[in-house]
Amino acid sequence: MAASRPAVTLRLSHGVRDKVLRSGYDTVAELRSIPILELAAELKLSSDQTKELSHELHPEPASWVTVTADQVLEQEKNWTAITTSSISLDRLFGNGRGVPPGKITEICGLSGTGKTQLGSASTHRFRCLLEGQVVHRFL
Repeated sequence: MAASRPAVTLRLSHGVRDKVLRSGYDTVAELRSIPILELAAELKLSSDQTKELSHELHPEPASWVTVTADQVLEQEKNWTAITTSSISLDRLFGNGRGVPPGKITEICGLSGTGKTQLGSASTHRFRCLLEGQVVHRFL
């Protein structure tokens, strides 16, 4: 059986730590073996001190948000794509609606074909959408 860590290693305020150490408990395992309310009564802890000790002895497991692939696909259906203002170009992105948000989109082409212009115009439209403005002109 693995040795339990010393009680002195618990992250507690000085008042609670002193009460725990003076009570004669040497290890975290000893403290965990006693119901928290009995331990609180024995150590004469306030309700706040009891909560502090309880959280340190019995930490809550980390909560992880799990998302399935089906949920991600469903979310993507509801996303509003960023239009390029060109139906032909929007169709090239596969969804027919424009550049998908939340994705990395790479635009490649020969020099002088409008990559920078497309990026500037799309950035302007996206910024206007975020700020709630209406785009009045095509850049």
